[in-house]
Amino acid sequence: MDSNSQPGGPGQLGDEALWCHDLVAVVTQEMRTPLTVLKGYTQRLLMSWETLDDRGKQAILGRINTSVSRLQRLVDDIMLISGGQTADLVMMARPYLLEQVVQHAILEVGARRGDRATMIMPTGHNVSMYGDQYRTEQIVITLLELAVVRSPHEAVIAVTYGDRDGIAHLSVTDRGPALTPSGWDALLGRRGAPDRDRAGSPAALSLDLLIADRLVTLMGGALRATSDDEASHVLLELPISPS
Repeated sequence: MDSNSQPGGPGQLGDEALWCHDLVAVVTQEMRTPLTVLKGYTQRLLMSWETLDDRGKQAILGRINTSVSRLQRLVDDIMLISGGQTADLVMMARPYLLEQVVQHAILEVGARRGDRATMIMPTGHNVSMYGDQYRTEQIVITLLELAVVRSPHEAVIAVTYGDRDGIAHLSVTDRGPALTPSGWDALLGRRGAPDRDRAGSPAALSLDLLIADRLVTLMGGALRATSDDEASHVLLELPISPS
């Protein structure tokens, strides 16, 4: 047997080192934005304290607080994918509508991806949910962005949603390369995924996908993928309300 294919061999160590390198690079990039905003507004506040009125100071402090909240969310998410404690993860449970989540997610992807979002076609019946709407939107945004990245430019991305037996179902269908079960596990960096599927798959290092997978698990749901001759389907299942 080739030593590169043995557990703990050079090939496996190379894959793990690459995974860690890319993860650190993505985390660093994600942290840079809120830190830059924090630094900019803090410097402005320090330099202009004597000339700013109370309203101006409150506005700057509000922006600083928003950046701190974003940074806290990022730290929580990094804890999710690093295997750290999740008991302290704050879930803001409240009633919301699944259709509203889908609409907000499409708008967010549109802001990030421009005209590609016009090819996202939602359909389904509304579902009244109880849980963390922000986290659910975070998951759906990630799945839509994955579909946009995978699909040819002119291809339609179908989003269908509904419920059955107390479970909300959402499916995102794209025209990208086939997603096998093992390939999907590798994409999410799940343990036990074959090395041949894990290696050479840049998307396997996506911070957002890793976070989404952990969030779905914590919310008592499931995330999987299937493919047929014409399309790939990413399927999300979430309890309508916590058990």
